[in-house]
Amino acid sequence: MEIRRIEGVLLYHALEQSQGLKAQRAGEELRIRVLSTVPEVLLELTGGGGSTIRAKVSNAEGTRVLLSLPQGFEIEAENRSSLNLMAGDTVELTVEETNPLTFRISGLYRRPSVEELIKTIFEDSSKFFINMNPLRLKEAVENSGLFYERKLVDLLLDKVKPEELLGDAKAHLLQTLFLHAKELSKLLGVEYEKSLQGIKGLIEQLKTTMAGKKELLNAVKTLRLESTSHEEYLQLIKTLESLGEREVLRALEKGEWHTFIKFLYELRDKGVKLGDKLEKALSYLEGSQEPAVRDFVKALTEYKDPKTAYSRLMEEVERANRLMDFYQTKLPAMEQLFHRLELIVGLQQFFLRQGKAFYIPFYYEGAKGGLAFLSGETYTVFFRLSYEEGYVAGFLKMPEKEKLLDIRILTNMEGLAKAIREKKDMLEDMLKEEGIRLKSISVSVESFDTLKEEVGRAFYKEGFLLVV
Repeated sequence: MEIRRIEGVLLYHALEQSQGLKAQRAGEELRIRVLSTVPEVLLELTGGGGSTIRAKVSNAEGTRVLLSLPQGFEIEAENRSSLNLMAGDTVELTVEETNPLTFRISGLYRRPSVEELIKTIFEDSSKFFINMNPLRLKEAVENSGLFYERKLVDLLLDKVKPEELLGDAKAHLLQTLFLHAKELSKLLGVEYEKSLQGIKGLIEQLKTTMAGKKELLNAVKTLRLESTSHEEYLQLIKTLESLGEREVLRALEKGEWHTFIKFLYELRDKGVKLGDKLEKALSYLEGSQEPAVRDFVKALTEYKDPKTAYSRLMEEVERANRLMDFYQTKLPAMEQLFHRLELIVGLQQFFLRQGKAFYIPFYYEGAKGGLAFLSGETYTVFFRLSYEEGYVAGFLKMPEKEKLLDIRILTNMEGLAKAIREKKDMLEDMLKEEGIRLKSISVSVESFDTLKEEVGRAFYKEGFLLVV
C-alpha cells in the first residue's frame, strides 16, 4: 500500500519512536471519517469495530468522497488517507470507530484501461530505474521499491532491521530526498511538514523565492559592474571623467561599492545618462520589497552612511547566491527523485491482480525494457528489451503445479528470430538443468505496433486489477 505521510515520517521518526506509536501513525494515514448522518441500520450492518464492508466511490472531489454501500446506502465521508480516490474505485473498509463512524481502508480496487497499461509499458521508457542482474533477480525485485511498505510494516513489527529497509530503492530515494529537504529548509529559514507534500511545498517556495532573488542578484552584479562588458566599462569611465566626477572614480577604484552606488543615484537624479543596464538596476533597488534592499535605499536617500546597510544587503546577496546554487544543482536532483518515486508508486498501484501481479522497468547490457509478473494457477511473465536495432519481447507461461513451459517470442529483428530458432535445442537443455520441460516455443517477426496490440490483448484477457 502507498502511505505517503509515513514515507515522510519514516526517516525522521520510525527509527526513534516506540513501536506502538509507529503503528498508530501508519494507521492514521488510511482513515476515512464519515461526515453525513449514519442510519441506525447501517451501524448494525457494520457490526461494530473490526468488521469489513465494501463500498464504491460514486464521486470524489478533493478530500470529500461519496460512498455507495451495501443495501443501497450512500454516505458522504472525508478521505483522511493519502490515497487519491477516484470515482469508480471500490474500497474495502474496516470499521475502526463507531462514534464518529471511522473506517480504515484495507483495500483499493481499480481496473486500469488497456490504453493506460500500454502507455506505462511502452511510453514511460525514460524512467527505467533498475539495473537488472539476472544472477540476482530475486534480490533486485525485492529491493525495487515495489515492496517498500511491506518492509515498513515489518520494521514496525521488529521483523526487519533499519539497515535492511534502507537497502530498498524507495527508502533510499526518500532518505536522499529528505536530506536535500533539510538543507533547503535551513536555507529558506522555514520549518516544513516532514512529508512528501511538505517537501513539495518547500520546492514551490524555493521557486517563488528565486523569482525575486534572480532580479536582486542581477541588479547587484550590474551595479558592481560584474556583468559589464569591457566596452561598457570604458564608456562609463569616459563619462565620469568628462563630468569631473573624481570622487566617483576614486570609490570605484577602491571598490567602495556602497559609496559608488550612492554616487550613481545622485548622477542619475542630475540627469546624467548612465546607460539602460545601470538605470534599470537602480530602479529595481528603489522598487524592491526585500527588507535589506529597502534599508539600503533608505540609507542612501536619507544621506546616512550606507556602509552598514550595504553590509546587510550583501549578506542577503550571499544568501541568494546559496539559494541559487541549490536551485541550479540540487533542485533538479530533487525533482528527479520525485519522478522516480512517482514511477514506483505508479508501478505499485498498477499491474496488480489481487496482489499477485506487478511490473518492473529495467535496463540490462545496453537494452531497456521491463518485466511483468502474474501468479495464479498459471505463472505468466512478459518481458521486453529495446535496442537501437529493434526490440525483442516474450510471453512465458507455466502451470503452478507442473514445470511445463510455453514460450512465445516476438521481435522485429529477422536475424535475432533466426538465431533463437536455431538455438532451440540449447534452450531445451538449459531448461532441463532447471527441471523445466519446454512444451512449446514460437518465434515470430512482428512490428512494434503489433507488439503493443498483442500486449494489450494479453493483459486485457488476464483481467489485471489494481489492488493497493
